[in-house]
Amino acid sequence: MIGAVFEGEWDEQNRIKGVFTQNNHAFPLELVRGGTKLNRPQTPQAPLAYNFRNVTIFE
Repeated sequence: MIGAVFEGEWDEQNRIKGVFTQNNHAFPLELVRGGTKLNRPQTPQAPLAYNFRNVTIFE
């Protein structure tokens, strides 16, 4: 167990402000929402890390 507690409240700017306590030491802590940048390109650029083949399917 890490023996930690965070107690906080939402404020008017959509943040959580509170106190993080671990082993009887308390620290102010503010959590803010960050942006997310996903690294999943839909058009890969060469050189590719895999081999590929063009395939044609006839019905």
